[in-house]
Amino acid sequence: MAPLERREDMINVLAALGIDIPRDSKMSGKRLKQRIAKALNRAQLLSKRLPSPPLNLHELPPWTGPPLEDAFSTTNMAELAKGMQVLATGTPVPGHPNEENVFNGLRATILAIASLKDKGLNALVIQDKDQQAAMCIRVSEVYQLDRRAPVIILLYQWYFRGNDNEEMFGFVSQNMRGEDLSTTEATVEEQRLLMRLLSQNSLLVPSSNRVVRQSYENGFRVSCVMPIGPLSMKDLGALNAEMGCEVCGDKGRLRCPRCESVIYCSEACSIKNQLSHKSQCDDLSQGNWKTITVQTRDEAAPGTTNYNRYTRIDAFGSDLDMETTEGPSPNIHGKNPFVVKIQMRNDNVYIYDRQASIDFFVMRSKDREHYMMLCAAATTGLISGKCYRWAKRVSDLELSICLDKQPPQDLKW
Repeated sequence: MAPLERREDMINVLAALGIDIPRDSKMSGKRLKQRIAKALNRAQLLSKRLPSPPLNLHELPPWTGPPLEDAFSTTNMAELAKGMQVLATGTPVPGHPNEENVFNGLRATILAIASLKDKGLNALVIQDKDQQAAMCIRVSEVYQLDRRAPVIILLYQWYFRGNDNEEMFGFVSQNMRGEDLSTTEATVEEQRLLMRLLSQNSLLVPSSNRVVRQSYENGFRVSCVMPIGPLSMKDLGALNAEMGCEVCGDKGRLRCPRCESVIYCSEACSIKNQLSHKSQCDDLSQGNWKTITVQTRDEAAPGTTNYNRYTRIDAFGSDLDMETTEGPSPNIHGKNPFVVKIQMRNDNVYIYDRQASIDFFVMRSKDREHYMMLCAAATTGLISGKCYRWAKRVSDLELSICLDKQPPQDLKW
């Protein structure tokens, strides 16, 4: 029973993470796996917590922070707001961490692993209710990765019905005898995702690390887990971008030469999509584009921080979820058009993209004409005072914005 090999399962995992791959997408299985790997790494804040892997266990101190269950309980403002709505109405709300999907199930299972030490235990059996598959996990050590994040070093093995499970019987009987065993339930799909995570995290544990094994653990692998939670706005934007060829989902190489808003793998796919793309292409080519000088946050809103509803609670007051640069942000889009959100505020208009690569303002006191134009555009959005528009980066502090044509409104933001 391989972890996450079926195409349908991989698309379901990505959807649970907030990455919407069309069901009829022809994106290759290899690219789907790569996107899942990137998403899991970002959900762990891996590049920020461990910028130079692998772990150097000789330099990490033992964890002496709060209970592990607290340290592993990660969420964001959007989930907290939905949690309050659940408490107020007593009805499920999509997007709440208790909503049943494979990623929330993974988070709950990792929380069960983390709480072992809090209970004075070390061994855990994870099993689905029909007993089709089971995972055996033993916690070895817990280190402090940073002041808020522990990292748990563990041994694991996965079993499924029909295999020779002598190791599992030894694991269960020995740990039950020592009263060191806990159990938790997870679906087979959730176990597959956990196996995917543990498999890629095993590369973070140096081979020089020697974990003492019991005789029934010879086939167990070494890996680690750290706090994992919902993706940030920047991550959602990056992982929902560039879905591949507009027609077949293969890796894109050619942009529409007229509007540059869609990408194709070949000239053949470009020709095949001409009719369906014509309306959007005409809109972008014939739209009312205005070049607007923008101001940075330091100038328009000094002393403020770019927190939003997707900012992780475990990143508040730290630099884990904040990208700080001096001066204008780097241009990640080149000459290609991209979607921005335009949001009215008291004395300025706020403009940002899904990747959080731009964080710009147009101040009424600096440019009243364009400020009023952007406010008028913002009133046309589905939510009053906010709208989406196409934009291009002209220079460090100039954007060209198509004021009169709306991009698709079903964007993942």
